[in-house]
Formats: sequence, structure tokens, C-alpha cells
Amino acid sequence: MSITSSIIARDDIQADGSRHIREEHTDHLGRVHVVNYTAAAGQNVSALMSARVSQIEAQLAEAEIEQFVANIDTGMDFVSIAPNYTTKEKVWKRLMQEYRRGRARQAINLLPLLKYLNTTYTDTQIRNALSISQAKLDAVRSRAVGLENLKTAIETDDALIEVE
Repeated sequence: MSITSSIIARDDIQADGSRHIREEHTDHLGRVHVVNYTAAAGQNVSALMSARVSQIEAQLAEAEIEQFVANIDTGMDFVSIAPNYTTKEKVWKRLMQEYRRGRARQAINLLPLLKYLNTTYTDTQIRNALSISQAKLDAVRSRAVGLENLKTAIETDDALIEVE
């Protein structure tokens, strides 16, 4: 889940002393992330490259979480997610934030995740992973029951619409 190597692939000095730099950062999956920029004359590009590693890792993790959130409406099975750049706990935490924001259709698709959490982890583990209180966990569970009913109603309405 990290950058495993970083190199300066190009360092072209310009007439004014500035330099066109191409950094290549390779992650644990072998994917190369390229950064091109112009450095001022005398600027320490090795230090810039080293500092950029944590930025790239954070961007990769955030983009991956956003992709999982964007897939809520697709009915994706969040129980079997396998993140490459972040942890399941961080993805679950973001998904629970979306759930708490009241996105009905998206929240319905979180039901398998809630069922999985309830059958796999203790209340303490869930509270710690999601940074929520027992009262909030109970409220989420209560809302899940309502969502199950809403899901059933939606599916019933969809079936009726298809028949008509």
C-alpha cells in the first residue's frame, strides 16, 4: 500500500537555470505515477521527490475511497472489497459517513456491510473502527431495519411497475 521506489527520470536544465523534472514513483502493484514540473535553479529536487511520496500515497488512498463511495449505487458487494491503497476500515468509515448523511438508495446498498459487521465483529470493535459511540451504533442498526423495509418496498414497487 505504498510507494516502493522513486526516481528522477528526467532532469533537463533550461537556459535560465531552471530544470524540467520528471519524477517516477512506483507503487507496490508496479504502477508508475509520473509527476512533471519545473524546478527553480538550485532547488533540491531530491528533497521535493522524497516529500512528494506521502502526498502521492494520500492521493491514491483518497481516490480509492472515493471510487468505493461512487460505486455504492452499483450494488457493489462491500463485504468483499479489497482496497489496494487504503484499509477496509477507512473505506467502511467513509461509507458509514455516507450512511449517516442519509443517502437512502446508497444506504440500502450498505446493508450487506452492516450485516457483515454485525456478524463478524463485536460492538467494541465496530465502535473503535468507525469511531462512533454505542448510541450511534444502535441508531445505525435501528436505521438499518428501516432501510430493510424501504428496500423491500422499493423492490415490491419495482416489481409492480414491471408487471403493469
